[in-house]
Amino acid sequence: MRPISKNGLIYRHSLCLRCNCTTLALSNYDPSTLKKARSFLETTTSNAIFQCNSQISKLARNGNLQEAEAIFRQMPQRSIVSWNAMISAYAENGKISKALQVFDEMPVRETSSYNAMVTAMIKNKFDLGKAYDFFCAIPEKNAVSYATMITGFVKAGMFDKADRLYAETPVKFRDPVASNVLLSGYLRAGKFKEAVRVFEGMVVKDVVSCSSMVDGFCKIGKLVDARSLFDRMTEKNVITWTAMIDGYFKAGFFEDGFALFLRMRREGDVKVNANTLAVMFKACRDFVRHREGSQIHGLVSRLPLEFDLFLGNSLISMYSKLGYMSEAKAVFGVMKSKDSVSWNSLITGLVQRGLVSEAYELFENMPNKDILSWTDMIKGFSGKG
Repeated sequence: MRPISKNGLIYRHSLCLRCNCTTLALSNYDPSTLKKARSFLETTTSNAIFQCNSQISKLARNGNLQEAEAIFRQMPQRSIVSWNAMISAYAENGKISKALQVFDEMPVRETSSYNAMVTAMIKNKFDLGKAYDFFCAIPEKNAVSYATMITGFVKAGMFDKADRLYAETPVKFRDPVASNVLLSGYLRAGKFKEAVRVFEGMVVKDVVSCSSMVDGFCKIGKLVDARSLFDRMTEKNVITWTAMIDGYFKAGFFEDGFALFLRMRREGDVKVNANTLAVMFKACRDFVRHREGSQIHGLVSRLPLEFDLFLGNSLISMYSKLGYMSEAKAVFGVMKSKDSVSWNSLITGLVQRGLVSEAYELFENMPNKDILSWTDMIKGFSGKG
């Protein structure tokens, strides 16, 4: 029985559901799953399809494919988004064969359907040749189509194919997404000249592409070029600021990096995040700047940031390296969760300061001792004689 439609809205009643359910192989689903699926469908109204699509995506993110599939199979009417949502649901959970099955069942396919399949294959490291076949079969490719396939080639290290496809990409579909994919890929692979070529050829350079190049310039020591691009950017994000600050530190210019951090805080347009603070703590550790490190530590409590494992470990490492073991132990004590880095950083600091007994007590309480913790204790006892 087809759903009753009025003014584009979908109306369904119990008879429609019963008829629809009867024609499906519902024996594949346990009673509890089926009950949940029916309950969800019966409570939806005029926006039934939208709600079902959203629920399928939500269930897939939680790994509950059985319920997602039950809702999909019971839908009296499906939109192209419904089919794509189910393909993506299988893809997110590594079920490529199931995604292919749904794709083959589709009564009508659009560009988004092909894009969903290509994305699924690339995300799950499926046969890249098969993904490319799907890409070539797309009747009307769009920016997402090209960017997705280029991403696949870049991830596989096939830069020749990525570059060739990029050259074939219509200019209107290149910037910024496809260009950024290739640009970032070249930078990660250390192919800086190629990255510059892509960047200079971009008509539309956004904050992502510019931030990537700032980071790239910094990594090869071209601070003047990095700062010149940084200053010309009309829009900056936290990645831009952090990359430039870190670039100064890695080049040995603590004062310049710290001054830029203060400017970032003063301007206030972009908020610092955990990565920015970790860069600052590492710099204070490496340049032996306890006062500045303590000031930034005080800043953490005033920012709307979660004092997580990452920040905690950065602080322990800084204080331990600088010899301020009371502060390091205080941070360790307030951390809600700890990993081997937390334990080893504090043990190493205690051993280096000759506090072997304290280090051994901490070592004894360490839940999962590893080679680093054992090595530190051996060094500690050897030095103590």
